[in-house]
Order: sequence, then structure tokens, then C-alpha cells
Amino acid sequence: QQDLLQGYSDESFRLKLTELHRTLANEKPRKFKVERQKLLLTVQSQVLPRHGFEGSPRGVFQMVQAFFEPTLAENEEIFRLNEMISYILDAEPLSANQNLED
Repeated sequence: QQDLLQGYSDESFRLKLTELHRTLANEKPRKFKVERQKLLLTVQSQVLPRHGFEGSPRGVFQMVQAFFEPTLAENEEIFRLNEMISYILDAEPLSANQNLED
């Protein structure tokens, strides 16, 4: 998860995700979900093979299933990293006129 967090935190990735939010999230939510999944796979396809999974949608599914195993599902560090990833991927992007102090 640390590798995924790093990939999702990359400035280039964040800019692409922000652009998807800006152009599709409200007006074309289905297309947004499809394009978001494609964008996520650009990181996942690089990270997952390093951890024994295919760099494909199938590998993503297998990885997600692995996190339901009791030893992983109850791990506090994994929970914390998952929360951070969820925040990065689900947070509303800042507009050009906002900053973190507003």
C-alpha cells in the first residue's frame, strides 16, 4: 500500500485526477468512473507486479481480496494506509482559488 500511496500522491497523477474531477465528475459520472479506473490502473499496473499480482484489473481484484484476509484486515498500519489512499482518491480537488488555509 505504501507504493500505491506514493504513486497516487505523485503530482502528475494528482493533476490528472483533478482534471477528471473538473471535466467529468458532475456532468458525466459514469464516464468519470471509467476514466478514473483507467487512471488508477496506470499506478496499479506498475506497483502490483512488484508485490506478486498482475498489473491488470484482475490483479487489482486479487489485491483487494487479499486485504480481506483476517491478518491483513485487522492490521492497523494497513488500515491507516488505506484511509490515506481513500482520502487522496476521494477528496474533492482544490480549485485554483483555494488553498489549504481556507
